[in-house]
Amino acid sequence: MNCKILIRMTSFIFLFTLLFIAANSFMLPNWNDWDNSDRLNGFYKEPENKIEVLMIGSSVIANSMIPMELYEKYGICSYNLGTAQQPVMVSYYWLLEAYKRHPKTLKTVIMDASIIRYEPPLEYYRGAVDSMKFSQLKYQAVTDYTVNGGFQKTMSYFVPLFSYHSRWKSLGKEDFYEKYDKTANIKKGYQFEVDRYYDEDDYDRLPVPLYYADRDAETEELNSEGLEYLKKIADFCQEKGLKFILIKTPVLIQWNVSEHNAVQSVADTYGIDFLDFNFAPLCDEIEYNGAMDSADGLHMNYYGAQKITEWIGNYLVTECGVSDVRKNEDYHYLDSQLEQFHTDVTDIMRLQEITDPAEYLAEASVLPDCTVFVTVNDEAANSMTEEQREKFAALGLPLLSKLEFRDSYLAVVDRGEVIYEMSGHEKASVHESEEEPEQTEPAKELTESIAWQNTLDNGIFCSLESAGYYQGNTASCRIDGIEYAQEERGLQCVVYNNRTNRVVHTAYFDTHLFSEREPWDLRSALRDAIDSDQNYMELPDDQLKLYLYNRRCDNARFAAQLRQDADHEEFLSFLQAYQEKEDTAVFLAVKGDASGLLDEEAKEMLRQYGLLEYAEMEDGASYVAVIENGKAVLERSGGEQRPIFHNGGYYMLQSGGKGTEDCGYISINGIKYTASEGIQIVIYDMVSKTVQNRALLGQDAVFEMLEL
Repeated sequence: MNCKILIRMTSFIFLFTLLFIAANSFMLPNWNDWDNSDRLNGFYKEPENKIEVLMIGSSVIANSMIPMELYEKYGICSYNLGTAQQPVMVSYYWLLEAYKRHPKTLKTVIMDASIIRYEPPLEYYRGAVDSMKFSQLKYQAVTDYTVNGGFQKTMSYFVPLFSYHSRWKSLGKEDFYEKYDKTANIKKGYQFEVDRYYDEDDYDRLPVPLYYADRDAETEELNSEGLEYLKKIADFCQEKGLKFILIKTPVLIQWNVSEHNAVQSVADTYGIDFLDFNFAPLCDEIEYNGAMDSADGLHMNYYGAQKITEWIGNYLVTECGVSDVRKNEDYHYLDSQLEQFHTDVTDIMRLQEITDPAEYLAEASVLPDCTVFVTVNDEAANSMTEEQREKFAALGLPLLSKLEFRDSYLAVVDRGEVIYEMSGHEKASVHESEEEPEQTEPAKELTESIAWQNTLDNGIFCSLESAGYYQGNTASCRIDGIEYAQEERGLQCVVYNNRTNRVVHTAYFDTHLFSEREPWDLRSALRDAIDSDQNYMELPDDQLKLYLYNRRCDNARFAAQLRQDADHEEFLSFLQAYQEKEDTAVFLAVKGDASGLLDEEAKEMLRQYGLLEYAEMEDGASYVAVIENGKAVLERSGGEQRPIFHNGGYYMLQSGGKGTEDCGYISINGIKYTASEGIQIVIYDMVSKTVQNRALLGQDAVFEMLEL
């Protein structure tokens, strides 16, 4: 064969191979949701035979376990391999992959139980498997899932072009620059969240915790594939001498008692520890608050993750015999990573908790690798204090220190250096000096809207705009085409990390009305107010909302405890329990015939409440009553075929005895509560204005508490 032809063929094959590899790389999705790719690729950068504790499972474990805090506080070397809706099958193979790399050190496996209930869609298999390195193990994981899919489906896991060949249409800049940061996972798989479920809705619409699990409740049917691979995980751990722990992170949605009972039954069968933080005593031990510790009712924010991590750390030390590696030279690489972790997580959380705008800018400006963008919307000067203005000047922001009423303003602080600052008044004064007008214009016109734009080191384009109240009343901070400024009045700050190519924090300060913003974690301020005997009606709006939500939680706990206590499975004990609660109203309405449901002891107790008519009520009569703070405030009865209707403003009562078609209900704040024949009871909290509990004394004097 001609030498030139051979060289050309070899060059063609080499070039084709390079292009094929590159195409596969770029066509493979980044799986950026929940940082899946970063987490999995980062795992392979861990030195071998170092990890002692492994977390696997769905996204709820990814943001509830903080490995670097386990190291800092307990000396535990761990890694969090949780991914979005991670199938149990995939969890099993990631466990095998982890053991293959850390056979000498791995001792404990912690898995979240959520996905045992169902089989996730295809994309969650791919999102968790695509980043696994090619090996016989990955081949087995893929063939297990694609057993009925044929050769092409199996190969699509190894040759992304087969599955993602049409993705070229949606390729963006992130597909080119984000790949370089995928292995820099300082958080060891932890998914950092700062959002609060508290902000999602009103206090009376947010769900409350379950608190107590009824072991006699029905059992949910679990997913067969999930159960099959759960047993494989348990068997593998037993074979290798690993401690296997199932947990369920605390949630306010998508988990119930029947699911808990199903998982508990399986755990008992396989001899697995099951720690469910949704129920007592664990929910109490971590002092879980659903509104403040959850990001969305399902996933933990940093506060919630800290609580679970602290509890798990103690558990690993006392129950699992983990090692403290902080004095071991082989683990000193974690100390330098811990510094970076503080920059990426705890320093950002510190920003979230700062209430003073001058202090915020001082802290944000010195964060490593960060650029801070500042803009003003509407008005931001009115409530600035002199002390704040002096701090702004000391930071190298003289125009911010002199900001005037309804002025526009922009600033850019890059890695501690102020590279741009402009105000509408400053710009207007320059123009005024150049034009030398004969008369001074009105003050409200001596300012202008302003704008700035530039390209960051990584090639990303960013732009800023600010227009005070008279110049357009708007603010903008766009980075790579995404708007980060909020539609809020005052001083707005956006912190961008140039190393990770991400906005790591945003904040606004309404310095028109307030010199500082409300604290992020409201619990301390609320606790101080309560300790000082401050009337709840005098609390600031944010604290009042949390106070009322906490009251709903306390009421839910009280009701759940009654359901657990056999002594309260009767009418008298139920009423007596609520008789002692302050600011509580008890509503009663009879449907059908209820005259013979109470014995003399019960009737005597009703007389003590001031309910005198019930004891004398005729057979089949109608009856309604209201008790507030242990005393009767309403009682009405009627004979057979004489229904009763009472409108009390926020409540309405209807009762129909025998011969009136058994009509009857209790309506509170527009929500109607009905039940079968008997005495219906609704318990209402007059402070939070929410229903606490409801019950029915039905036929044959059978008493039951009903679901809300």
